[in-house]
Amino acid sequence: MITRSRKAGGTVALGAVALLLLAGCSTNPSTGGDSTVLTLGTDEPERLELLVPAFEAAHPGVTVDIISSGGQGYEEFMRTRLAAGTAPDVIRVFPGSGGNTMTVGQLSEIGMLADLGDEEWTSQLNDAQRSLFADSDGAIVAVPLGATGLGPVYNDRALEEVGAEVPTTFDEVLELCSTAAAAGKVAYSLGQGDLFVTQLTPYVMVASSLYGPDPEFTARQYEGETSFSESPWVDAFAQLMEMQDAGCFQEGVNGTSYDEANKMLGSGAALGEVTFADLSSQLEAAQEGDTFTMTAFPTSNDEPYLAVADSYGFAVNIDAKEADLARDFIAFAASAEGQNAFADQTGGVPSLPNDEFEASSPQQQQVADYIAQGRTAIWPDQLWPSPEVQQTLFVVVQNLFNDLDTPESAAQKMDDAFTAALAK
Repeated sequence: MITRSRKAGGTVALGAVALLLLAGCSTNPSTGGDSTVLTLGTDEPERLELLVPAFEAAHPGVTVDIISSGGQGYEEFMRTRLAAGTAPDVIRVFPGSGGNTMTVGQLSEIGMLADLGDEEWTSQLNDAQRSLFADSDGAIVAVPLGATGLGPVYNDRALEEVGAEVPTTFDEVLELCSTAAAAGKVAYSLGQGDLFVTQLTPYVMVASSLYGPDPEFTARQYEGETSFSESPWVDAFAQLMEMQDAGCFQEGVNGTSYDEANKMLGSGAALGEVTFADLSSQLEAAQEGDTFTMTAFPTSNDEPYLAVADSYGFAVNIDAKEADLARDFIAFAASAEGQNAFADQTGGVPSLPNDEFEASSPQQQQVADYIAQGRTAIWPDQLWPSPEVQQTLFVVVQNLFNDLDTPESAAQKMDDAFTAALAK
């Protein structure tokens, strides 16, 4: 699961509603109050500023008490509470199994999540979502929220200033790099000083070249039938280096922060940046009236796929004190009202599409269009067997830019990490 150093969706500062929630100003029936309290654990309470009040309005007499990890790491915070039996009724989880210790797969393995398979909303899940939000027996244990697009985002004003258009083939990507350089700009800002950014460009490349056309690739890896070294991952690393040699990025990418790269895109110093759809409308350096276009990344002349992930989810603690109410919250989160409230707050799109959703930004609509067309692919780490594979990717991408790895050796190191994870 991709984690970011900067929060997405709206202002990071909490509004009055969220502050009241975080203060825990709810009364438990056992203390003589009139309301029923549902506890909910998360690391990003600001994402719930629309969803939680909407749920409370639909459930008179219910108060949601948000328990935030604050400055503490969410994984350690929540795993400690789960082990002690003091975890909230509803907990934020990550899809798949490979990202961290709060993934659906790892929590299900130790029996921490309630089976939600009999809930009506589960019939709306597609095959990819079922693989990411189910336990090893195939039982659905979490609801997805907030489909997030990842791809090249272009500053339309900056493109117009240099007389360029959004590239639709890889050859056109390289042409854009040449056009940008002639105008004293870079085609793509890249902030790999923040390690998580090292995965972004490879992910958008393999979405088009591998996981879109071949969604069963990872399943075959588990069976030992294929590997990173025998796949378009090698080509993606090679294309990344081809872009570096063509001057597509600014100098010192491994020393540039993600925020600095965002500012380059917003100011027009960079024509584009591989980033998240839910951040692209919040670029601090953007001029008033600027617009941004998100597309899939073309790795050939074939129609590309957009990397889209359901990066957020909620599950019911197996030991929830308010188990029925927790299920009600999950069902509300799966409803059109709940899905749209979360999307409106975060800038994403509903994980469970519905006719009531209205995009509030071009990027939202562009992601929704790719989903409707079936031209999407997963973020691959969500299905990897352990976080070590992703950590290896971080290292080898930086190594590529420092001439310490080749595309072939980078892919082999990822194979070694994948094999080692399976052996544990």
